[in-house]
Amino acid sequence: MWLCKCDCGKQKLALGYDLTHGRTTSCGCNPLGKPSKKRIDLTGKKFGRLKVVSLNEEKSKEGKLVWDCLCDCGNTISVAGGNLKNGHTKSCGCISKEKIRYDDLTGKRYGRLTVIEQSGRIRGEIAWLCQCDCGNRKIIVGNDLKSRTKSCGCLGVESRKRPKRITHGMSKTRLYREWNSLKTRCSENYHARKNYFENGITFCEEWKTFENFRDWAMANGYNEKLSLDRIDNNKGYYPENCRWATMKEQQNNKSDNVIIEYMGESKTLKQWCEYLELNYGMVQQRRKRGFEVPRLFEPPHKNQYQ
Repeated sequence: MWLCKCDCGKQKLALGYDLTHGRTTSCGCNPLGKPSKKRIDLTGKKFGRLKVVSLNEEKSKEGKLVWDCLCDCGNTISVAGGNLKNGHTKSCGCISKEKIRYDDLTGKRYGRLTVIEQSGRIRGEIAWLCQCDCGNRKIIVGNDLKSRTKSCGCLGVESRKRPKRITHGMSKTRLYREWNSLKTRCSENYHARKNYFENGITFCEEWKTFENFRDWAMANGYNEKLSLDRIDNNKGYYPENCRWATMKEQQNNKSDNVIIEYMGESKTLKQWCEYLELNYGMVQQRRKRGFEVPRLFEPPHKNQYQ
């Protein structure tokens, strides 16, 4: 170690190797000191769009050099020498801005708005000056133009002034669902079209409007516990062929029900079981095994299946 006196008057201990090889050239008052042979002077050199003007001694520290550069666009910027040499920094930032692509909306029309020109940025997004059909002008972000904004605001004002459409107000009721259901069953797109559309099942012209169907329903005993049922399953939905019936009545009126004549009357198998107080499952099993009336409706007895 050597005790040295600096030109500024201060003293400093330094290694002989650092002194002889130019690593220590001052007490610290001039951290850059005299450039060594390894240090390259970049003044006047060009890196991308940047031309090095001079060394910035105020920003340089700990042996890292910072250079003041002039960009081709006219802006000045201070850049670390390493970033200039390795190509990391090639401009003041103007290259990155030029790479940002955006759709030119000038002259395009969105609803009542015609785009006139670009008008800066709003919240980092490109904004456009637009002319509305009503005569007003408004600056709008491009994404809003493409997705939701269709006027300067006049469209919303006009819609609020329009009289509200008067409706029956029953679109969420059970009666409305019944009406909508009968129309669906009669359409050719219904999943069971062979049982309805292809079988000639239609509904009357009068019931094409819900209000007429509602008036008929209220005058013919409709309530929430009943469903619309056709009296004759071979005919369509007409006032004279429809009624409001319970689920049990509808099941007894199905076209695929088995009608059995017994004791001078005709009833479905289910109705006979209820009338004679017999187990429906037991009677079904008898019928599958070929039992006929009156044996079909005999009271249960032991070993009846042998």
